[in-house]
Amino acid sequence: MARTLSKLLQKHYLIPFVSENSQIRCLAHVVNLVVQKMLSALNDAEDPDIVDYYLGQKFLPIHYDPNEDEEAVAHDGPERAAADKTACENFPEEDKDEFDNIETGLTPVQKLRLISRKVVSSPQHRSSYRKHVEREYHNKMAPSGKPIKDLMLIRDVATRWGGTHAMIERALLQKKVRATILVIQRVLTTFTKMTATMSLSKTPTLPWVLPLYELMKTALETAIKTTSNEYLKNATLAGLVKLMTYYTKARGCQFNVIATICHPGLCQAWFEVLGDDAKQKATDLFEHVYKQYEKNASPKPKATSTTPPSPATTSDNFLSSISSSVRLIDAAMSMPEKSELEQWYSGQGGAGDPYHPLD
Repeated sequence: MARTLSKLLQKHYLIPFVSENSQIRCLAHVVNLVVQKMLSALNDAEDPDIVDYYLGQKFLPIHYDPNEDEEAVAHDGPERAAADKTACENFPEEDKDEFDNIETGLTPVQKLRLISRKVVSSPQHRSSYRKHVEREYHNKMAPSGKPIKDLMLIRDVATRWGGTHAMIERALLQKKVRATILVIQRVLTTFTKMTATMSLSKTPTLPWVLPLYELMKTALETAIKTTSNEYLKNATLAGLVKLMTYYTKARGCQFNVIATICHPGLCQAWFEVLGDDAKQKATDLFEHVYKQYEKNASPKPKATSTTPPSPATTSDNFLSSISSSVRLIDAAMSMPEKSELEQWYSGQGGAGDPYHPLD
């Protein structure tokens, strides 16, 4: 389809379009493929090369928020705890099976999933769990600000990794959890933050495609270097291999490159993380496109000297943490007699808000 479009644009409108470096892939889909590949290596999901979970769940929000999950929220809070306690008093002998018959040979995530499902499945199990939490964590608070004793375990859906991460995070409120689960949680946290960012309707995604790919790459490489568990190392490596398949293609897409430079907080300076050669190639591409547009642009009014605004602040520091490492030239050094392109490179006008660069 892309090749056909290329021919039609060239034939009828004289617009050059090379499909090989112009395809913009769905970043949310790539994130799901990478995580599913890791979980499949952990025997906790099917291989995405065979069964792609994302295709059957595209109608769902790309980010899973347990606070918006009606089932998860329904089991939280003192009111539900009181209701479960009443049910236990009325039916004391119902559903009192123990947890000592959990199958052997399960992975840590599979064991956690089985335990979470058993706990959540009945008021008897939920009440027993709450008694333990009340005894161990009576006055302790979760990062959300809610008392740990009021929060129930989350029962995930194996085909949706966001729920798996939420299940692990809730379980980690209790410190007596295997180290393997903790490592998995740390890796998945990066991907969860990404889906939360991509789900913001007013935040442009395209300028952040390459920086987010690089962030995923760094997170996986760090996990590989820092874990001594071969089981986890191999799973993370499988995710990295899958990621690099798409990252290589994303770096070859000219629209990703141009969009990155068009973000005032990234510019061509971001490409320094990829090396001098990558930065020069990105700059050459951007200047070529800029000059083509400049030929047809209306005459620009003469620039006047202005005081650069202070960098915008945002309540969420996820994207800010990426753009803060970009070394823009001191905007105060840029002079109005400089060309528009030079002023842009120098950061005149400020880095802007990472989430709302046009504001």
